[in-house]
Amino acid sequence: RLKRYRNLMLTMLLGGLWHGAGWTFVVWGGLHGLYLSLNHAWKHLSSRLFPRPILPRPLAAALGWSITFLAVVVGWVFFRAADFDAARLMLEGMAGLNGVALPNALAARLGGLWSVLSGIGVTTYLGGGSQFIFTWLWVLTLLPIALIMPNTQEIMRHAEPGLLLHSPTEANEIRPLRAATAALAWQPRLRWALLIGFIGALGVLSMTRVSEFLYFQF
Repeated sequence: RLKRYRNLMLTMLLGGLWHGAGWTFVVWGGLHGLYLSLNHAWKHLSSRLFPRPILPRPLAAALGWSITFLAVVVGWVFFRAADFDAARLMLEGMAGLNGVALPNALAARLGGLWSVLSGIGVTTYLGGGSQFIFTWLWVLTLLPIALIMPNTQEIMRHAEPGLLLHSPTEANEIRPLRAATAALAWQPRLRWALLIGFIGALGVLSMTRVSEFLYFQF
C-alpha cells in the first residue's frame, strides 16, 4: 500500500514536470499526487472505521464533491501562476483575505442593502456592474451544466467504457439529478449520427484557423 502512494506521488510529480519546467508545476503535480494518496487512504480506513455509512449516500457524495472541487481549484492555481508570489496572491484573493468588493455602479443601486453589506466590511471599486453581473450569470448558467449533464463516460455508458466506475443505478443514487439526463446516452440512432457529423464538420471547418500548439515549449 505504501508503494502505491509512493508510485502515485512520483507519477504526478513527473506529470507536473512534463507540463512545464518550473517549481509551480512540480507543486501542482505533487498536490494531485497527495490528493490521490489521501483518497485511497481514506477509502481504506473508512471501510474499517465505519462499516456502515454514517451519512446518506447523496449527502456523502455532495460533501466529497465539494472537498474535491476545492482541492483541485487550489492545485490549479499553481499551474496557472507564473511563480509562487503570484500563486500566493491568487489564493489570498480566493480566500477573501483582500476583502470583498462590488462595483460602485452596482452598489449605488442596492439601496438599503448596501448599508448592510458595507456594515460587514464589503467595499466598492471603480467600475460598472455589467461585467460583474455578466460573469456571475455565466457561472450560474454553466454550473448546472457541469453538475447535471453527463460526462463522456456516461454518454457512452451503453458501450461499456473502461472508466465508468458506477452502474447507471449507482450513479443515479449518488447524483439523483443526473437520472433526468439518461436519455442523452449514446445510441446507434440517426440523431446521434447527424449530431456527430455536424460536430465533425465544424471541426474540419475550424482547421483553417491558425492556433499555437499548446505544448510547443514543453
